[in-house]
Amino acid sequence: MPDMTNMATPTDDKSDGNALAVGNLVNAADPLTKKVLSAYRHDVDYTKNLDIIRTFNCAHLEAAASFFGASPGSHADKTKQYQNRTTLADYIIIQLESHFPCDCEGCGEGYAVKPGESPRVRCFLCQQGSHDCEAMDGTLGSLTGSVWLCLPCKDKNNKIETFMCNQSAEDPESVLSDE
Repeated sequence: MPDMTNMATPTDDKSDGNALAVGNLVNAADPLTKKVLSAYRHDVDYTKNLDIIRTFNCAHLEAAASFFGASPGSHADKTKQYQNRTTLADYIIIQLESHFPCDCEGCGEGYAVKPGESPRVRCFLCQQGSHDCEAMDGTLGSLTGSVWLCLPCKDKNNKIETFMCNQSAEDPESVLSDE
């Protein structure tokens, strides 16, 4: 399972937007999926939501995964695409959160991917869709063979402290410092 600590998570000031995004998804969902999506809590962390969502039975989880475009049902060889409820719940949470409001790195405008929309590209880490604006046209046009990171994921990954190495030829045992 991926480490969710580096995934994009909306800031607290977007809590209302997150609740609205969940509400829009619930309104567009079938009855089984509505129950799963309604259980999601935008005011708690990923781990708590994973505990909540994975308590649903397979029929509910498979319906929710299908709502987001996965085909979790049986394959020709009678195997399931997702082997357990935790994996399905993880997929559902990532897909649900990809509809939360985000700021565009190109134009700075806030946007959200609406249910049923297919963004041109999705963030490699959190699956957030790209904004459809002129500023992003040039950025997305140069991505052939590359991955795209949304602004929150890019910001989180750029905040990693850069350390200078004080190691010298005279002292090969010196350590990294943040001076």
